[in-house]
Amino acid sequence: MTYDALSTSGKHKALVSKWWNSWKITSATLEGLGTDKAVLNYRDEFFKVLSDLRHHDEKVVLFLDEFPDVVWNIYKHNSVQDAETLLNDVRTLRHSKEFKDVFVMVLLGSVGLSHIVKKVSGRVDKVNDLHQEHLKALKPIQALEFLDHLVKDASMQLDLETKTYLLKKIGHFIPYYIQLIIEECDDLLYDELRPNLTTLDIDKAYNSLLKKSQHFTDWDDRLSKYFSDKYGYLITILSECAHNDGLDLQELYNIAVAHGNTQEWKADIDDILIADGYLTEDDAKYTFNSPILRDWWKSRHPKIKQL
Repeated sequence: MTYDALSTSGKHKALVSKWWNSWKITSATLEGLGTDKAVLNYRDEFFKVLSDLRHHDEKVVLFLDEFPDVVWNIYKHNSVQDAETLLNDVRTLRHSKEFKDVFVMVLLGSVGLSHIVKKVSGRVDKVNDLHQEHLKALKPIQALEFLDHLVKDASMQLDLETKTYLLKKIGHFIPYYIQLIIEECDDLLYDELRPNLTTLDIDKAYNSLLKKSQHFTDWDDRLSKYFSDKYGYLITILSECAHNDGLDLQELYNIAVAHGNTQEWKADIDDILIADGYLTEDDAKYTFNSPILRDWWKSRHPKIKQL
């Protein structure tokens, strides 16, 4: 669906104008907005808006970004009941004919929703009807096209050999990583007042990027946030994989035994570290998906010999 379809038909009016005109703002303070309704029930208002969509022809695609985080924050800061209410509402929207013919819902997140649902309700049946789609890295030709798109009409100049070297350095063609290193390279060239990028520049930019933890800490933080009871086990696996360029099943099991996790050790690797994009498995050897994340992990979790 195009933006025009949303804005020129009744969809835009149904989703925005109708809801906006159903109540008036009476005050605005640092604490929030005051309305002419004593209590604005956003849940009820949302369902009213969705019901109105039935009177229009187009079908809306509704994206709920970082949905697992939303559920988790409600669970932690409100209550289990509120989090389960949200999950039940979303399930109702998916299955009720009143709504499912009106729009398609896409739940997005950087951590698996099933992990969060299991912590909130103890089971995953509330989301077991969802079709999971793990976004894959770009293929080499797609990565090159994306790189060309980023530097189109830019002052930065790089030939095919340099582009190939840059992509090989990144290894795992996630658009975010390509954007990060291009930005770092651009800053380097800008500081030195020259347009031509070299392989030495790429190495320098790569090493500089690894020191900027804000780009990678979420990979670490989400493990301590969502899997605090297994954090030591998961971190040890990732650190050993980073420093040894991979581990086999026997080595992984030895780590599990050391951490007292002999029941769910393999499931944790498959359902958390692989499903959420940390590791990949090839011929029974487990390695980091991304060389850049692997190298940052080495820096973040160095191996220190005890005296």
